[in-house]
Amino acid sequence: MEEELDFSDLSDDQVVDLVTALCAEAARRGAATDAAARASILDEAERIRIARDAMAEESGRLRYAERSRVAEAARAHVRATMAGKPLLTPAEIVEIEATARAMEEDAMRAEARERVAQAAREDVRRRDEAAAEAQRRQAAERAAAEARAVVAAKQAREMALLREIAAIVDQDPAEISVIDANTRRGRRIMINLGQERYTHDHLADYSVTTGEISTKRDLIRRKPDLAGVLAGYAASGAPDRHLVGADYPWSAGT
Repeated sequence: MEEELDFSDLSDDQVVDLVTALCAEAARRGAATDAAARASILDEAERIRIARDAMAEESGRLRYAERSRVAEAARAHVRATMAGKPLLTPAEIVEIEATARAMEEDAMRAEARERVAQAAREDVRRRDEAAAEAQRRQAAERAAAEARAVVAAKQAREMALLREIAAIVDQDPAEISVIDANTRRGRRIMINLGQERYTHDHLADYSVTTGEISTKRDLIRRKPDLAGVLAGYAASGAPDRHLVGADYPWSAGT
């Protein structure tokens, strides 16, 4: 991006809400966008963390150097005083003591700032974890909803087929079953009464390979209708399917 966006007018809560909304939008747009957004956030967070650590390290190094200088000056003064040759004047001693107190106060303030910064980082971490968990939960809910929709659509198609066949053979859809299988005589689709898969007594027996169909005597006139329905079913999927009408949630009158 050529020019950085300015978010200085936003409150902390508004910034957090904006990040959360953008993460949700990235997740909605697909896995690639979601992954790129997460990587960008992690890269920026890492850059900020490195900068803060470097600043804290440099500040600590400077404070340590100054403390070492003051301490060495004080030790030298003590040694010289004990030898009867003081190095520092009373004014210089007062200055050193004032410097030491100021450095101690600076260290205390730095520690307080670091505690505040650590608390802020911890709060951000908790918010990031909560946002990530919310995204995972939303993704799981979307996946579950999509899976339920797929199952419901498949069930609706199968129920529609059973209902159509039942109307042709004049049976309750809950009382019939449809078997689509490869046999020694080729691929066949058989309509049976009841749930039994392996039986030689079929209401109808359709050969997908030849298009021929055999039926019970009272269904001979419905052969064209059954053949058309079963040909469409054959085209909708691969063999090795067994639809049992009793397994579906039929309501009264269906």
